[in-house]
Amino acid sequence: MSESDGNLYASKSSDIVVLGSLEKQQIVLKIKASDLVSLKLDRFEFLSPASSKSASWSPLISSTELPRSMFDRMTTEATFFRRGGIWYILSLHMMDQHFRLCQTTDLGSDWTCRNIAEIERRWQTPQLISYAGKAHPGLLGLSCDSNGELQIVVSFVTNTIRDIGFLFTPEYRETYTPKFMVVSI
Repeated sequence: MSESDGNLYASKSSDIVVLGSLEKQQIVLKIKASDLVSLKLDRFEFLSPASSKSASWSPLISSTELPRSMFDRMTTEATFFRRGGIWYILSLHMMDQHFRLCQTTDLGSDWTCRNIAEIERRWQTPQLISYAGKAHPGLLGLSCDSNGELQIVVSFVTNTIRDIGFLFTPEYRETYTPKFMVVSI
């Protein structure tokens, strides 16, 4: 698998690694590119929990083993990507105000997670929820900030959980449109 500006390109024999959802859990799956193109979806494998120091891959179909869950159940969406030799998962947990970034060099080992950015205060009101946090690794390429840290474009959406009239007030007309931020990772 080759990499360009944070995007991955696979040959037919390459493994495609994706973040998926199974029974409300975020899990890591892999499949050969040729199997995916041929729709041989029974060949998906999942990352199983670590039995010693490292996790292993198990067939998704007919497995009695449970997948390794990547997040708690409040994570509704996440973006999975790779830059250099590092795998990243960016998420915005439901009703949270912080983007969370997890990273590892080996998919089967432990992930290091931290909050990397806070949603603008304007969108943090009791009338709104924030969700659908996504990373867009291809938008900036491999640019760095003034401290030499990699930067990435992230986005999220807000919506009201109360009176829909709130959406039509002048200061909140942009509530249901995507918001973008550049953050350092």
